[in-house]
Amino acid sequence: MEKMTVPVILGPTAVGKTELVLRAAEGLGYEVVSCDSRQIYRRMDVGTAKPTAEERARVRHHLVDILDPSEGYSAFAFADDALRVMRLARESGKKILICGGAGLYYHILVNGTAPLSGSDSVPVREERSPPEDMEFRTVVVNRPRDVLYNRINRRVDAMFWQGLWEEFEALRGMGYAETSPGMICLGYRELFAVERGEVDLARAVELIKQNTRHYAKRQLTWFRNKVEARWIDIDDDCAAGALNGWLASV
Repeated sequence: MEKMTVPVILGPTAVGKTELVLRAAEGLGYEVVSCDSRQIYRRMDVGTAKPTAEERARVRHHLVDILDPSEGYSAFAFADDALRVMRLARESGKKILICGGAGLYYHILVNGTAPLSGSDSVPVREERSPPEDMEFRTVVVNRPRDVLYNRINRRVDAMFWQGLWEEFEALRGMGYAETSPGMICLGYRELFAVERGEVDLARAVELIKQNTRHYAKRQLTWFRNKVEARWIDIDDDCAAGALNGWLASV
């Protein structure tokens, strides 16, 4: 069987992947597989910068809103789910791309993994091979560091204007706790200190900004060291055209 070519768009948080990919996917007829470890959770919309219902009506997104915050997930589960979605898309003649920033999810999907030896603390795991029926073509989108960090700061401010604290309170009211897999996500875990009275909300906002900047830096380090990809440095004037041109050539 001829291999299915799958475009992959990776990038750090707040770089602008969602806006770029929405425009490109809508114009070229793609559906999107989300490669994101936080957007999998239902009712966690503001703090994960999840595509809105209107945006998902324009372009179908897979692997968004698939779990409750009390449920765990893994890179291996993502690889299984993503391959299932992509193979079904191929059978139905649909075009599909991957977009996100979860480096480990991408790595396990594309490269598989070697087996681990068994021990008291680490169970035996069978080797997972790369999918032989897929060919992944990957770009990493990036912005200058100061621009990216400013975008992160502005997005965190916007999250609070859009109701992040109220979303957190609603999730707590549903019984999701500090140990719930969804609630350990960046942007939510910092708010438990506010709830306990240890810091005020303004300090929590600054902590989320700081932790998000650190996360973006780690993402970029991972992409540079672990991912074979073309890098596209974007700005607001040329980004859509550059990505559209690359996708049209895949």
